[in-house]
Amino acid sequence: MMKKTDYQRVVGCSTQVKFLFVFAGLFSAMVALLAGAAVNTPFWPTSGVSFAEGKNWETIVQPTEAGDPVSGLFGSTRSSGHRFHEGIDIRAEERDARGHAKDRIFSILPGVVIEKHDRGDKSSYGRFVVIQHTQETLPVYSLYAHLASISETIKEGVMVQSGTLIGIMGNTSAVTRIPHERAHLHLEIGVFMTDQFQKWYDKENFETKNEYGNSNGKNLVGFNPLSYFGYIRQKGATPMDVYVRDVLKTDFSMRYFTRHIPDFVRRYPALVTKPIPKGGVGGWEIEFTWFGLPKRWTPLLRDENIQTKGYEILRYERKPMFEQRGRLTLMEGSDKSVKVGRHLEEYLEMLFPKP
Repeated sequence: MMKKTDYQRVVGCSTQVKFLFVFAGLFSAMVALLAGAAVNTPFWPTSGVSFAEGKNWETIVQPTEAGDPVSGLFGSTRSSGHRFHEGIDIRAEERDARGHAKDRIFSILPGVVIEKHDRGDKSSYGRFVVIQHTQETLPVYSLYAHLASISETIKEGVMVQSGTLIGIMGNTSAVTRIPHERAHLHLEIGVFMTDQFQKWYDKENFETKNEYGNSNGKNLVGFNPLSYFGYIRQKGATPMDVYVRDVLKTDFSMRYFTRHIPDFVRRYPALVTKPIPKGGVGGWEIEFTWFGLPKRWTPLLRDENIQTKGYEILRYERKPMFEQRGRLTLMEGSDKSVKVGRHLEEYLEMLFPKP
């Protein structure tokens, strides 16, 4: 049976705190609307009808070759929990006479096409498209991978609407052989960690060239698309900043001491809980999901009497962070001490680059 999704987990709190939580979300939504940002109902990304008909998740997702339906879900769902899957794989529901998928793929929200890769043999994503949803209260990206073909109208810089045809579902990939029987759409929704990804990539001295700019997979941190669509179906259209900041569960938080204002904060100001002090910042208190998405930022006052660098872990949930190895954010040592894992270390280096 599928584990509870992020929106189904409830953190115990007092009635007063619950009221403040709801009020904050409503206030953020009102501010976003007054600022001209849109609150759109997302469009299901394929022409398949299983989700609309309310069928169970096993019917919706495409498993890997191993056949375990969980492998098509978001999270540490592969290689016995040691490999992270950034999105969900949606199975084909329409086939031609040869058995090839013919499901149409649509944009889930309005936005601008920022990446189009029409070569199926150059990336593990195969043919793929990335859209940035600039009209949302939080300009998240969505990624559509393994496409058989991409619509001629989809070009970088083109604006699309909810339900715009992107292409046809397929099985393209330069890394993994995907037979046409397992054709699917790999869908991601999430945030970019940095606008300066190439600088970080160059410092890391990777052997391969970065062909994808800021849309490189290492720079993308997604959240569970199936949970998101399930929440919207249950609760109705919700501002994207409210969903990420207030609905996604906080699994750990930390203070990072720096006087630097990350480009992440400038790109996603709706995730900042209060105005940045006029005298500058002395650091940030950041709330994270277990898989490393920095969902809520609170600036710390600059104070000459406190440290100016380093970090401290404030709070953390033991589950699910210490039960999986696909996304190493916080790790528990043999002596029960908690330390930063290699994936979180990479994210912190992107968020707070060293001079």
